[in-house]
Amino acid sequence: MATPPAGSPAEVSEAFRARLASALAPLGFEPRAKGAKLVRKRPRATHRIELSSSYRNRPGDVTCWVTLLYEDEATRAIAPQWVAGGGLGVAPFSRGDDLPSNVADPREAAALIAVVLDRLAFFDVMDDPAAVLTRVSAGYFAGLVDPVRIVPYLRTHLGAEAVRAYARALLGGRQELWPAFAAEPPGSGAEDLFGDHGT
Repeated sequence: MATPPAGSPAEVSEAFRARLASALAPLGFEPRAKGAKLVRKRPRATHRIELSSSYRNRPGDVTCWVTLLYEDEATRAIAPQWVAGGGLGVAPFSRGDDLPSNVADPREAAALIAVVLDRLAFFDVMDDPAAVLTRVSAGYFAGLVDPVRIVPYLRTHLGAEAVRAYARALLGGRQELWPAFAAEPPGSGAEDLFGDHGT
């Protein structure tokens, strides 16, 4: 049985952050904010991993939550608050699984690092607009689920026809959404159709 790391919850969190930063350094991520953020810059986007802790942490039970965020400069030019991603284990990343989170347990800490490394594929897909269109047209793409996030990205990188292709795929798979779209006035751009999705 592995020995739990010694120290206060803050020290355990700091040690985990350092361990994760070490695992991600070869992939181009740099620690910021004392390791609470790990950032990788790309020519047109920023890949950001943010770590947060529970205020209920105590010795032997130190929760760490992980958030993946994708910031695209071109999309933010037309939608300034735009960001894709979110917390692992919750919408829009939830896969219905229970993520390891107690980094005071060496096995859970190692498992959480493995999950983060696995989910980095999200950034790879986001860096490829054609791949994003394929994924969102085939079904829900973890990290980019809401049309209000998908449409500006597709419009920016692939144009209005990509938005129309996504709209056709969405409505083909979600027939119950058609009534909201049937009332759209003639000539509405597909990029404007998604503001009321989910209401």
